[in-house]
Amino acid sequence: MKNKSFKNILFCTDLSETSNSAFEFALSMAGRDQGRLNILYVIPDNPNKGMSEGYLSNPRIKQFKENFKNGVDRKFSELYVEKIEDAVEFKTVTKSGTPHEEIMLYAEEENSDIIVMGTNCRRGVAKLLSGSVSEKVARGSKRPVMLIHSEKTGNFITA
Repeated sequence: MKNKSFKNILFCTDLSETSNSAFEFALSMAGRDQGRLNILYVIPDNPNKGMSEGYLSNPRIKQFKENFKNGVDRKFSELYVEKIEDAVEFKTVTKSGTPHEEIMLYAEEENSDIIVMGTNCRRGVAKLLSGSVSEKVARGSKRPVMLIHSEKTGNFITA
């Protein structure tokens, strides 16, 4: 059986330690297969959007979003771009919306060969209360998904 090569890899991050472990896998795959690495961060929608708009003017909301995006760009550089150097072709992307939906939509738009994400593997009440973006992507995506536990556990799951 011939090994599958991944030429268009989507790495999704929440800028956490768990995501950093997944990044190492995604970067390694892109380097091995001489592929392109798309690094995606989704700024979650504000569930209290209507309420906050009543207290903040549109220019202030716009400024807040711009400042947040600039902070994400700095973190991209610090956590990922500096480690890539010239190793692979890459692109960083920031979207806004419901994270699992934006990830799956972007994967389809970019025709990603695989989605690589970190996971905390929450269980019990924590999982019920917060849900899991990685689980929703793994269950809902038409693309293969690789979920990576933090480096401390050293495990990975594919779906």
